[in-house]
Amino acid sequence: MITPEDRENKLKEQELRRRELNSSSLPLSELTKHKPPESSFQRFSKKLVKFVKFAGFLVIGIALIRAGFWLGAWIAHLVIVGIIAFIGYKIFLNNDD
Repeated sequence: MITPEDRENKLKEQELRRRELNSSSLPLSELTKHKPPESSFQRFSKKLVKFVKFAGFLVIGIALIRAGFWLGAWIAHLVIVGIIAFIGYKIFLNNDD
């Protein structure tokens, strides 16, 4: 004896099969264009560009570090002179009367 649920499942399967058979669109793979092999000059130029970028970052980094040390030294000198001046003011010029 066929239940209504079995009949419904059978109809769904038939409809699914019909759709699969009638589908005209096939799944297509994406096409890719092959690049020609690079010449030795192109490889050398890429390496040269990478090296120049690295050298530029290195020079800029060293310059920033040196500028930071120079600026830091001047700030440290100013802070030390300021502290000495404040202590001298407190000792000699401040009246606690």
